[in-house]
This record gives sequence, C-alpha cells and structure tokens, in this order.
Amino acid sequence: MEAATKVVLYIIPIVVLVLLVFFYFGPSGALDKLKKVSGGLENYVPTVGTKELTAGKIDVGATQRSEFGELESVVKSMVTSPHGPCFAYYKKGGFSNFESGSSITFSYDAAHDGTNIVVNGGPGGKQVVSDLSMTIPKMKPCVIAGSAGIVRSFEEGYLNDKAWSDKVIHPMHFKAVSELNIAYFEGKTALCKNANHIVVSELGIGVATNECDNLNDYGVLYTPDGVHVCFFPTVYTGSSDKDGLNDDYLGANPRDSISIPQQMKEGKLKMCGASVPEPPSFPIS
Repeated sequence: MEAATKVVLYIIPIVVLVLLVFFYFGPSGALDKLKKVSGGLENYVPTVGTKELTAGKIDVGATQRSEFGELESVVKSMVTSPHGPCFAYYKKGGFSNFESGSSITFSYDAAHDGTNIVVNGGPGGKQVVSDLSMTIPKMKPCVIAGSAGIVRSFEEGYLNDKAWSDKVIHPMHFKAVSELNIAYFEGKTALCKNANHIVVSELGIGVATNECDNLNDYGVLYTPDGVHVCFFPTVYTGSSDKDGLNDDYLGANPRDSISIPQQMKEGKLKMCGASVPEPPSFPIS
C-alpha cells in the first residue's frame, strides 16, 4: 500500500504538467476543459497521514484540568481576600498523580508585580495549555522552607495546641521565591514511591535533596499577608529541616492533634475567608 501511494504521488505532478502544456498550447477552449478535469483530481489525491499531521488541542488529563482550575481559583481568592495570615485547601488530600507529563509553574514577574501561572501538557509535557495559564496580579509565590530557621519559626508559631488567638507569629516564617514547579517524578530509590514533587531550583528543593515524595502536603496553602501564597514542601523521612516540614504534620498523619489539617478542622488555624481575631505577632528585636 505504501509503495503504491508513493507511485501515485510521483505520477500526479507529471500528469498535471503534461495537461497544462497541452491545454495551454493546444486548441482554443482547452483551458476551460482543464478546469473541469482539475476540479476532480482532488478526489484521487491520497490522504495518507492526514490524521497524524493534524495537530490536536494541547491539553492535560481531565483530572488535572479540574485540579489546576481549582488551585488557581483558590489562589486568586487568597490574594483578593483582605485577611491574612490564613490557611486554605486547593484540594483536600492533595493533588492526584499528574498524568501525561503535565506540570504547573508559578513564576513571579517583578516588572509587572504579578505571578505567571503556566500549565504544560501535550506530548512530553512541553507545550503550554493556554486556557489554563494565567497571571495573578500582586501575588508572590512562597514556601515554608529555605532555611532551618524559617521552618522552625513556622513550627513554633503554628504547630501547637494553642487556640488561634493565642498563637504567636514569628517574623521570618516563610520564604518568598521567584519560581516553583510541580510535576510528577519517579522515586529514585526502592523505598520511594512515584509521586508529584515540588521543585524550587533556587533553594535546591526537589532537585537533588529530596529523592522521595516531597509534596505530601494534603493540599494545604498558606498566606501570611494576602500577597504571598505559600506551598508546603515536605520531608519524607526524619525531622523538619530547611527543605520543608516533616510530612507527619500534613499528608502523612493529617489526624495528629497538631497537624495542620487537624488544626484547620478544629478552628485552631484560621481558614482564609473566616472572620476571627488575628494572633499576635512575635516582637522583632
């Protein structure tokens, strides 16, 4: 079939050329006949490969489309809300495993004071899904990570049994970043499961320091001020460190008494949009 197709593709141009010469130099009226003949040639031109050459719509899986849309909606509401600090879920329980190489990237544009959100999908996850990508004015991405001091300050301020009004906010408990990316990675060791990872290149998070699932965040976001929106990189084994919180405080043990999800459920951590008194700030010496 392939050989026959190639023969036809070679013969058709020759036949057309002969007809053009004949009708152009031949008897009058021949050119009108040529129009009638050429009008039917398209019925004989093979359409092999048409479907393969037609570009489909660049997209992500239906699950990711829904989850990315919800994440963006929640982030917008956290920035437009006049209240902070507060917590929110972009999806209770966290993202499902990304499909087909899809990913989402947050990058701060200082020149326009906003964060560009770019969703990638399609073959190899290299193409932009335009209708899911957007810019959120005034937003700045951040993480609860970056140094042992930052993570410790967050723990001391929030991870306790105190009521929300009695918690004390430390001044340096989050880290603003220029860019972060969330994508699916395969575990690098036999003990690590394949999972979504958060990568913050400027901090070395998810690049080489975390071989295992480092976004076991239970779908929690945090804003200290209604401008910065923070994600929670997690530590798979051992205590919290510069790379994030121990995941026991989030997705690994969400029912623990001082875990973030449990405290959100009990009202010990303020949910964004709730109207409650703010906890005092830690004095800056």
